[in-house]
Amino acid sequence: MIFHDYVITWWQAGMLKIALLAFGIVIGACWPVFFKKPVVRWILWLIFIIFSLWLTIALWPQIFHNTA
Repeated sequence: MIFHDYVITWWQAGMLKIALLAFGIVIGACWPVFFKKPVVRWILWLIFIIFSLWLTIALWPQIFHNTA
């Protein structure tokens, strides 16, 4: 099954972050003309805003739970 809980160690999470950083640098270096198009920028901003709002709403109760 694809969607189930995974447990990773801190160094595996670090490797994932380094791999994603490298992938972002490669994309930024190889496709600057593609990302300069206004339509692409608006789509990327829209995706960022939607996922940021979703993540904030999903994690809000865990972050600000009442521990008293």
